[in-house]
Amino acid sequence: LGVWTQGEVDQSVEFFAGNVFIGRSNPPQLGRPTIPGLPSVHTILWTNPPPGQHTLTARFESSPGLAVTSPPVHITVGGEPPPAVVSIEAAQPIAEESSEPFPRMNLVGVFGISRTGPTDHSLRVFVRYSGTATMGVDCPARPILAEIPAGVSSIEIRIEATPDSQREGIETVIATLSHCPPDTQPPLGMPCFAGFEIDSSRERATVFIRDDGIT
Repeated sequence: LGVWTQGEVDQSVEFFAGNVFIGRSNPPQLGRPTIPGLPSVHTILWTNPPPGQHTLTARFESSPGLAVTSPPVHITVGGEPPPAVVSIEAAQPIAEESSEPFPRMNLVGVFGISRTGPTDHSLRVFVRYSGTATMGVDCPARPILAEIPAGVSSIEIRIEATPDSQREGIETVIATLSHCPPDTQPPLGMPCFAGFEIDSSRERATVFIRDDGIT
């Protein structure tokens, strides 16, 4: 926004980062006499600015050999943001078919999937399940594709044990994060997802299913 008390900024404005010329605005088409002190808008597009701190100024030549320079504006340009890192943990590592002999609700297993970095877009990651428990029998089947919505940094996947009145001992549900869907026959026909990294030290977590509250 250009303001000149002795006239109107009706010519091109040159922009500098330090002493480096970075662009020139197009002169406004007024079609009328200039009005001293009336603000005018001047813009440029500075492409690929180097990361770091910069001091910007704008310069307007009010008459031949006489230039008016704006006060400096200090900005910081960041580099390319690092990709999101996705991880999984067993936020509640135990699921129960029954809480007996304790008078309470059965424990429900919980996997927590989280990401680092900005949350301005959703993120999809595949979850591969393995272990000694049978999905759909020992607990309801869980979706193989997890989505962290925009504006959210983590989600939960609940593992609710299915009571079957059989003494089975400890069973496991192992969830492993993956960029790609599991191998099936026939193939699922789903694409792999990129644009993020998976924490190799936290790519897998386990929930344990027990028959009761004391096993």
